[in-house]
Amino acid sequence: MKKIIALLTVLMLCATLVVPASAANEFTPSVTNKPAPQIVPVIDPDGNPALGIIKDEGGQVIGYVYSECLVITAVADAATSTLIPDAAEELLLDVYAKLLSGEMTLPYAEAFGLDASKMVIRDLFDVTFLCNSDSEVDHPTILEPVGVTIEIIFDLGVDADQDVYAMTYKHEEWKSVVSSTNNGDGTVTVVAEDFCPVSFSVETEEDVKPPVQTGDDSGKQLMLWGGVAVVCLIAVVALTVVYSRSMKKSGK
Repeated sequence: MKKIIALLTVLMLCATLVVPASAANEFTPSVTNKPAPQIVPVIDPDGNPALGIIKDEGGQVIGYVYSECLVITAVADAATSTLIPDAAEELLLDVYAKLLSGEMTLPYAEAFGLDASKMVIRDLFDVTFLCNSDSEVDHPTILEPVGVTIEIIFDLGVDADQDVYAMTYKHEEWKSVVSSTNNGDGTVTVVAEDFCPVSFSVETEEDVKPPVQTGDDSGKQLMLWGGVAVVCLIAVVALTVVYSRSMKKSGK
């Protein structure tokens, strides 16, 4: 009986070792290798394409943001992009690392009343404003007053009935945007007071699985867990043999 208990104990230990612990935040497998979403341009009164509309607290249009003033960088491109400022690159990669490890979590319950175990981060990228400054200022002066917002249409390729939850990270805090609207054609219109790192999350019907990582780290982890599995298998076989021989000697 003691040998049976020992065998079961090894099996349980191996099961807990081979399955990595789930992180506090879940990502779609493509987050680390897909580009930032495209922006659907709008037309300003002069007939020029703009990437964003700036409105005052009363909803009146007070300006536009154009392509030469806006840099959008996905996690996958942060380390190689020559456009994103160093500080913004460092922040984006730091945020991603902390979300992946669970050191940082998105406040789904506080912001949307949602269960975090049902949420998946499908996009994570940085939006940096470089206009009105020669020193890589993140936001134009026009966005500084309270109540001023910028409206941008992102092409996310989402289903028409898919709710998308957008958050921005500033002053070491994640908060929901003013509004995000699924337009039914794969695009989502986001109204926010500012843009820095941005996350888009969607809700799943069932509890999500642990995040799938890409790159060298994933390969190292896969080798590690594979090695642990082999060791566990050897231990189980050895105990089984010992137990079988013991049973034969006892005549049972």
